[in-house]
Amino acid sequence: MKYAMALVLAAMVSSAHAMARGKDADSPAKRIYVKKCSSCHGADGKGKAPMAKMFKVKPEDMDLTAKQVAAKKDDELVSLINAGKGRMPAFKEFKDGETVVEAAAVVAYIRSLAPAPAAVPAAK
Repeated sequence: MKYAMALVLAAMVSSAHAMARGKDADSPAKRIYVKKCSSCHGADGKGKAPMAKMFKVKPEDMDLTAKQVAAKKDDELVSLINAGKGRMPAFKEFKDGETVVEAAAVVAYIRSLAPAPAAVPAAK
């Protein structure tokens, strides 16, 4: 029973990641990420981008798909985006044309870049 529940949970998580990557592939949050974030964090969020190299920042320090980023709460990441950090400027508000895009939506897009967690088989 536990194993079946773990499989269902893994399928749900995988489906959510697929939706974030596929269905909303051209969402305002993705467009903002590409425009404002990808030059340093990379299109895939792994931190291997030209600006990161220019600033001589290690890719692992810029990797948005890393476990330490995944461990942060959404509101922590929103606060970090709003306040900025180091060479990262503060973004109080994002605009995609006339649409204001909340930092929380950008955080949700960033989370979609991380690989789906592997299903852990339940102990027998």
